[in-house]
Amino acid sequence: MKPQFKIVKLIQIICIYVFFISCTKDDDPSTVPIKDKVSITASIDLVAINDDKAVIQVFPKNITTNEIVYYMPKIVPGIYEESNYGRLVEDFKPLDQKGEVLRYERINDNSWKIFNAGQLYKIEYLVNDSFDAPDSETYGNSSGTNIEKNENYLINFNGFLGYFEGAENSKYKIEILYPSGLDGITSLDKIEKQEEGDNNKDIFIVSDYRELVDNPILYSKPDHVSFMVDDLEVTLSVYSPNKLHSSTELRPSIEKLIRAQKEFLGDIKTSNKYKILLYLFPEDKPLKGNDAGLEHRNSTLLTVKENFSSDELIKQLDHFISHEFFHILIPISIHSEEIHDFDFNNPKMSKHLWFYEGLVEYFSGLFRVQQGIITQKEFLEDIVFKQYIQYSKFYENIPLTVRSKEILNNSMFVKESYVFYTRGALVSMFMDIITRSKSKGKNNVLELVKRMSDTYGPNKPFKDDELFSIITDLTTPEMKDFFELYVSGSELLEDKEIIDYFYAVGVGFKELEKNGLTYFHDSNGDTYYKVNEAKQIVLKKSRKLNTGLLKLGLKGGDIIDVINGVKVNLENQTILFSSWKWVEEKKDLVFEIIRDGEKMTLKGKAIQPKGIVKTLVFLDLDKEDERMKLRENWLGGSVNQ
Repeated sequence: MKPQFKIVKLIQIICIYVFFISCTKDDDPSTVPIKDKVSITASIDLVAINDDKAVIQVFPKNITTNEIVYYMPKIVPGIYEESNYGRLVEDFKPLDQKGEVLRYERINDNSWKIFNAGQLYKIEYLVNDSFDAPDSETYGNSSGTNIEKNENYLINFNGFLGYFEGAENSKYKIEILYPSGLDGITSLDKIEKQEEGDNNKDIFIVSDYRELVDNPILYSKPDHVSFMVDDLEVTLSVYSPNKLHSSTELRPSIEKLIRAQKEFLGDIKTSNKYKILLYLFPEDKPLKGNDAGLEHRNSTLLTVKENFSSDELIKQLDHFISHEFFHILIPISIHSEEIHDFDFNNPKMSKHLWFYEGLVEYFSGLFRVQQGIITQKEFLEDIVFKQYIQYSKFYENIPLTVRSKEILNNSMFVKESYVFYTRGALVSMFMDIITRSKSKGKNNVLELVKRMSDTYGPNKPFKDDELFSIITDLTTPEMKDFFELYVSGSELLEDKEIIDYFYAVGVGFKELEKNGLTYFHDSNGDTYYKVNEAKQIVLKKSRKLNTGLLKLGLKGGDIIDVINGVKVNLENQTILFSSWKWVEEKKDLVFEIIRDGEKMTLKGKAIQPKGIVKTLVFLDLDKEDERMKLRENWLGGSVNQ
């Protein structure tokens, strides 16, 4: 599994809608005219930093209740574990106009109940940054925060500001004081920049808390470049603490990538601006967890290791950006009510992460082959076979809709969230092939997205339970059974079904004999064993064993109980994964097994195991074959590209 694809830590998205409403500005945060209807004004002081803590002031307007709760987010969209950003808050004080502290009660990590709320003038508190927290990985890297005085400030607002109970839709005026010499890059429209001595102040107005969280800011010494891709202005901002990389170095490859993506999208409308915020963390101060990306409506924030070579970094960014950019379609624009009305402290999850992540992951591969960035052979072998098909086999056959809906309630679903990128992409690819086949190439899943956007959009969500029928109505009736089997159902796409669906585009399996990775894993990483209900390791009957296992006298159905004196079961599989060493060591092997209820001992010397593996190939077809025409409709151009 490639860790950068993990939804929990890595490749992860902000699924919210926004719109910009301008308003007037004011010098004193406490005196915003009520007629301007700015309900909340907040200031963030990035100058008076002490011990990596920033001073926050929040000035609410028009509070009419006796009690009110101030919340920091428990979770943000795209991060499917509780982060509890309120843990970053210290010295919380609700104050009246005389500076007296009002009575309050901290309810939990993320909420404070304030009494006599009608007297509330402002809230003051300090915030720590998440990057330096002992458990920094729990906040998410691309949804986290950094405060490094006079050097850089990474602002994800979910780690700085909260919202009042029932007032998530209130407007915010944000004032950020920061040292001169730094630039703040964000997709937010700045309504004013003021000079205050040796410092600067940026002023923003946003329509609601969701828009606030949807617009991170990277303050650092200027290293950014802008360029146009058709009608889209792209800005790349890079923070590289040791100056190992720069925006001018990375621009050519990123510009080429986004230009190809825009070409793939055709006449699908995107916004007129897009910011890429790249935070490179140094080797001597590594972030916990993996390189990660988090998508927003008009920007993406990437946190990646700095000590890559230029080519390695470009390759790392290539997948991140191509995946995240397509999220402007799904689910930033097209989404269900659960995403549209996201609750930062009590979220209701959609059933369709397979759609939001799987279809986008499929697009991030399909556009490459259609735009000639990779060959059709590379797409089929490296992306479809190795990523979609092989990785899909690593997970239990639990319906994708169940995994999605219950992901916050099941730690296993969180750990296995990569399934949405693999099995979800596989499902999306066959949706595309079925749609193209039934329409004779006149319809496809990109066209589906276009047609859905005619009805649904940032301000008009669909009902979660209606997605299957929406897609079926816009594609083909066959899709109904397909969803019932492989998305809401627990059927797996096995080799037979895969070949049946691939028949329409002339793709098949080819068998090859290759050296295994270990005694128990073939060259594709597939296992020769499974785990039974008793958590025992059982050799599969469904496939021919490799030469190493066969020479020992093992058969399909044998239970591996002990190897060289080491007990083997679900909790102790280390010996299976380390069995590649046996060949180098020419190890003597003693297997204690159970066959048909009887214990047996098998002995032998380790050899290099070889086994039969499958790979995908394009079948040789006549140019006039309908399957060849559909293949070219699917991938574009010649099979020999």
